[in-house]
Amino acid sequence: MLNEKLALLVQAGDAAALDEVTRQNSGMLCRMAYRLYMAHGGAENPYGMELEDAAQISFMGLYGACMAYDPAKGFKLLAYLRRQTQRAFRDLYYSQGNDTLLWADSLDKPLPGEFDDLTQQDALPDESARQAFEDCDEAIYWQQAGGAIDTALAALPARQAATLRMKYVEGQYLEAIGEQQGRSFQSVRDDINRALRKLRRNGTLWEYYSGYITARAYRATGLSAWRERCGSHMELLIERADATALECFPETRRTL
Repeated sequence: MLNEKLALLVQAGDAAALDEVTRQNSGMLCRMAYRLYMAHGGAENPYGMELEDAAQISFMGLYGACMAYDPAKGFKLLAYLRRQTQRAFRDLYYSQGNDTLLWADSLDKPLPGEFDDLTQQDALPDESARQAFEDCDEAIYWQQAGGAIDTALAALPARQAATLRMKYVEGQYLEAIGEQQGRSFQSVRDDINRALRKLRRNGTLWEYYSGYITARAYRATGLSAWRERCGSHMELLIERADATALECFPETRRTL
């Protein structure tokens, strides 16, 4: 079958056609790989490239030529091959930078020390697995924090706990809460303030609050934070924590 017909089948996702067009042109691909290898210094090339790497590049170039082939332009498939091979080499080496390749090493190399049964590939971090662990850890953290909040709310008077839930869980306005409970706006606000002061004195909740601040201390630490807030994010967090501490523990006002 002609190369051009095979290229159209490759574009349609036919894996057997890709194998066939590779087989038909294997001799030319090997010659291109050798010329590419020698043109970049052979065994002394600065990219850490071996002859097998050049062969793989030529195969990637053939695949790129198949995908780029356009019968409407009237060119043969092999007319695309040279450009696609050069592009594959540039993408593989130049885009990564020469310095990186000068320090390239095999992933099959054993790890030093007592881990000689493991390779460097075994030590590569799995980003998806790490994200899954972080998501799981955060879910457990907020589940425990939610339990601590429920326990703290249970220790409040029933009306105060119900008012806080209506305000911060259901998102209702104070006027709506007052209408439902048959009292004024000011009475609802005073009830919320008294309940919050009690919660802020809760040692367990204070630990979660401190941890929440510490976990977000790295955010908004750039120059724009100084320009927009006239201070770093950490300074603002500390000021907020100090204000909360003064409100909850007024006996510390003199020492602070």
